[in-house]
Amino acid sequence: MGLHTVTDTTIVRHFAPADLPALVAFWNEAFKDRRNFRPMTAAAFSARVLAHPAFDAQGLLLAWRRRGDEATLVGMAHAFRPAPQEGLAAGWGEGHTLALLYVRPDARGQGVGSRLAQAAENWLYYCPVLVGWPGTPAYGTVEGYHAPCFGSSEHMGVSAQDASLTRFLSRRGYRIVGAGDVSMELELTATRARWAEAPAPPPALARNNLHLVDFDSAHPFTGREPDDRAHFAHVGGNGGDPFGALALLDADDVLVGHAVWYPLANGRAAFTDFRIAPALRNQGLGGYLLDSVLNRMITLPPILGGYTSVELLTHLLRNAPAVRLYEAHGFVPVAAWVQMEKT
Repeated sequence: MGLHTVTDTTIVRHFAPADLPALVAFWNEAFKDRRNFRPMTAAAFSARVLAHPAFDAQGLLLAWRRRGDEATLVGMAHAFRPAPQEGLAAGWGEGHTLALLYVRPDARGQGVGSRLAQAAENWLYYCPVLVGWPGTPAYGTVEGYHAPCFGSSEHMGVSAQDASLTRFLSRRGYRIVGAGDVSMELELTATRARWAEAPAPPPALARNNLHLVDFDSAHPFTGREPDDRAHFAHVGGNGGDPFGALALLDADDVLVGHAVWYPLANGRAAFTDFRIAPALRNQGLGGYLLDSVLNRMITLPPILGGYTSVELLTHLLRNAPAVRLYEAHGFVPVAAWVQMEKT
């Protein structure tokens, strides 16, 4: 890829291996105030991003400001062409995504962001381009239960409060196509006594001949998944990243409900992948499953327990019954997210 002139002293070019130390330092300074941020290391970025099957150095664009013999990284964009449609990524479609676009504050208003965005779009070469998409490779949970680098508990996302970014993207032809995603949080320290005892099974458990099974990254799921699902078979040991899970199984050990949690930064947990088969809903099984997860978050030893709070991602409209359940358990909204698209 050739050089893209931004100003007389700034160039945009794609990533080269020698850029890794500067990129990691830039990352840790740029995103340190973002929700759920955890410091990045060169080894972690290499394993998570550079070694990802969807990674192409042509899509990772860096803006450098040159002053004399010195070059300073002042901006970055990362675009992905469609990821290989296999394993856990197979159900996420073939979208072109803009995972990241960031310019250091002292370099804004100088065309750096526009040139980064243009270079990313030129490399993607056709629309639609998705921003804040939950299926973005490498940085979120699409490949398994790996805490996102920052953002919501499931993907980096675009904050509904980030007016400067949404305005910038709007001027480039992007529009908000998904609103209503919210992060909800429950403080566990103050409510520890409520979840310290294992919940009583609801009558529907015996009535439907169901049983509850624990599994985790060290002890993968051994039941049977429905014919249209092979999620836990793909997750397996989750690449070594820890997660805990509960499964509701029927008499034939077929999965009919499940819930998963995994550690975030600073003693906090993420709650995700919560589902009860439609035919079994409205019988108290969802509340029982959630209560059981919260009990384990309190009573299990670290790293699958001992948490101070738990966060989840849901949609206020599409998941309205689940939102009511979360609110009844004390979860409160703490952040809102949007998705954008350029067609």
